[in-house]
Amino acid sequence: MLNSFQYLSPPCSGVFRHSLHGELISYLAHLPMPTTPSTELLLEIYNRLLEKIGHRNLWPVEYDSGKDAGFEISAGAILVQNTNWNNAKRALVNLRDAGIWGYKAVHEANDEDLTEAIRSSGY
Repeated sequence: MLNSFQYLSPPCSGVFRHSLHGELISYLAHLPMPTTPSTELLLEIYNRLLEKIGHRNLWPVEYDSGKDAGFEISAGAILVQNTNWNNAKRALVNLRDAGIWGYKAVHEANDEDLTEAIRSSGY
């Protein structure tokens, strides 16, 4: 179906056992990649990687569940852009402690409380 990504099957098995960052990136860097990959192509890549290496649980989620599932990951991803993970994590704890947890809670929070809760992240 997508010939340019046939290489994701056999040759990568040893690469995945070692280092996803270094070896895989250097292995894939020389191969052609469309500059505007389609959703179909990205999903195929994702599904092949998922099948090959499984879920990696790379994001440290502590609070997320229920209707606000995903908020911790989304908020953490935004907060860490301006600082290191320790300060972003402190901001997440502050948000949780201040009762500003979830997309709706952030939207409804007053500016002063929100600003104070995320101050450790540099925003």
